[in-house]
Amino acid sequence: RGGGGGGGGACAAGTRCFDPDVFALGSDIECRDDGSARPWDTRREYEGCRLDHWRVIAPLKAQGKMRFQTSSLGGMSLPDVATWVCVEGHECASARVAPQASSHFCFVYHEGGQRFIPWGTALETKLVHNSTACSVADGTPCF
Repeated sequence: RGGGGGGGGACAAGTRCFDPDVFALGSDIECRDDGSARPWDTRREYEGCRLDHWRVIAPLKAQGKMRFQTSSLGGMSLPDVATWVCVEGHECASARVAPQASSHFCFVYHEGGQRFIPWGTALETKLVHNSTACSVADGTPCF
C-alpha cells in the first residue's frame, strides 16, 4: 500500500498505490519515483479549464455562491503540489468539454505558480462522489 496522509510508507516505484485520504472511492495509479505518473494536467480537452485563485473562490464558498471540496494529495503530493479541489457545476464538468458529464471538475493547486492545474471530472478522479443522476438502465456511469 502506498503512503499518504493516512500513514504508511512512501509509494515505491513500479507498485500500485492506494492512498485512502486521496482515493477514498477506490482509484489508484502506478507510482514512479520521477513523478511522471501524476494524473493531472494530462488531458488536452482540459487545457482551457481554469479556476480563480483561492482568495477569490474561498469567499464565494463562504457566501454560498460556490460549492467545492478540497483536501491534501497525501502520498501523491509533490513539493509544489499538495492540494486538490473539486468544484461543483464547473463548466469543464459539462458534456461540452468532458467526455461524459459529471457533477464536479477537479484541479490541483501549484503553490509556486499560484495557480490551479486541471485534473478531471468527479467520474474520472473519483475524489468526490459524482452527484449527476446515473442509471444502469440508460448506461449513465455511476460509481
